Amino acid sequence: TLERQGVSAGRIVRTAQNPTSVSIVLIRPDGERHLIGTQDGTNSALRREDFDLSGLSDAKIFSLGSLYGSTALTGRLCASLLAEAKAAGCKTVLDLMQPKRGSLADAAQALAFCDLFLANEAEACALTGASGAHEAARILADCGAGAVAVKQGGAGLPAF
Repeated sequence: TLERQGVSAGRIVRTAQNPTSVSIVLIRPDGERHLIGTQDGTNSALRREDFDLSGLSDAKIFSLGSLYGSTALTGRLCASLLAEAKAAGCKTVLDLMQPKRGSLADAAQALAFCDLFLANEAEACALTGASGAHEAARILADCGAGAVAVKQGGAGLPAF
């Protein structure tokens, strides 16, 4: 169990309204990942009040995955969660998913409170309009993220 490994599961919330979200990760020979996931799972129904942040004072890192992974996880909502985590002294990490659900201006709200932002090349380019990983990483860093890493499968990881 998680507890036997030293991981607290005390804040896991269960709901009967939505099925468990499922993601299947297919890894190509070049290392690039392709994700297949449910659209009507619990992630699609997340709301601000679903996040119990009362334990932040005990945490060192707050990782939120993913911006736009839920239609509710907008830049504004992610910004409020990340700001609260930073105020509690946490380093903040944000991953990108479903960039077509948002915009660069919306994402920038969250990036202002993000110590590390992660995206794969296709996601980063879709969000920024950039033609490649390096350009996308620079644009995202200019939006205020402390550091940006754009995953390129087997081709590496440009970071700014």
